[in-house]
Amino acid sequence: MAEARVLVGSRGSVEEYVLQLIVEFNRGVNRVVLTAFNDNMCKLADVYAGLKERLGDRVRIEAGSTGTKRERGRRRLYLELTVVYDPV
Repeated sequence: MAEARVLVGSRGSVEEYVLQLIVEFNRGVNRVVLTAFNDNMCKLADVYAGLKERLGDRVRIEAGSTGTKRERGRRRLYLELTVVYDPV
C-alpha cells in the first residue's frame, strides 16, 4: 500500500489541497498522512471535509493525533490525520 505525506500550510487553498489528494489517489496512493501546524489545523479539517464531499464513503480517517513538537526552541501545535482511500 503506497503512502504519501502532505503538509497543509497557508500558501495553498483548500480546493488546491483537495485536488492534489485526488491526483495522488489516482496515481495509486491508498494512504495519505495530512499534517498541519498551529493556525492551519482548521484548514486541514476543511481539506478532509472537501475530500469527503467529493469522494464520499470511499475515503475515511484511519488515525489521528494531536500534540506539540519542539522546533528551534519553540513549541508548535500540530494535527495529523491518516486518510485512507478505498477505490471501488
